[in-house]
Amino acid sequence: MIEDLLPIGHPVGVMGSNERGAVELYQIRRGREIISVYPAHWNLWVLMRGHRPTPSRIAPVDVDGLARAYLELDDHDRRSRPGDAGPLLNRADVGSAIDDLRAAGLAYRLDRGSTASMTEFAGRHRLVAFMSGLGNLRAAPDTFALGYPGGEPVFVSRLGMHLWTRAHEVRGLGEEIDTLREQSASADGDPQLEAGNLMLDEARALLAVGAAVLDVV
Repeated sequence: MIEDLLPIGHPVGVMGSNERGAVELYQIRRGREIISVYPAHWNLWVLMRGHRPTPSRIAPVDVDGLARAYLELDDHDRRSRPGDAGPLLNRADVGSAIDDLRAAGLAYRLDRGSTASMTEFAGRHRLVAFMSGLGNLRAAPDTFALGYPGGEPVFVSRLGMHLWTRAHEVRGLGEEIDTLREQSASADGDPQLEAGNLMLDEARALLAVGAAVLDVV
């Protein structure tokens, strides 16, 4: 199994600060539902997105890698602010916290090596694009800028820009897999799975720079 933990939903932000100003809960919108989570769960959800300032491939996120990234945060970052409510997770707790996020529909455990898993995921989820398109780079025409006029742009590949541009047109990621299938087909592989992994590599790059989120269909 090639595990990939994907964050589902759109961050709403901090809600419910207590009288000391310490954060009680964070909120995430999933479809039409607003879901509240503890700071520790929020940080795991954020770490699932990955972080890249350039259009490079984002490796799948598994439980072990996510736990390592979380435990590398200091206590302040693991709780977001001193005095926050909710647990400060240790390694043994991370798996249970991920299960909490999955049960709430805020995380999806995908098997990148399974056509059935890829097809099920793509049929249930869509990409939601943010930012504005700022065109491609003269020195690197296959690299495109996203952002806001006057702000610091982020950069994505030509295929990433294709996914970003079409996000509002397609009902779900399954349509994108259908579009990419012919481009990624090989003599030895499964065209459906290869197209799905190609699409997810680019979708992960968009997630990592904050240019898109995954949501339910």
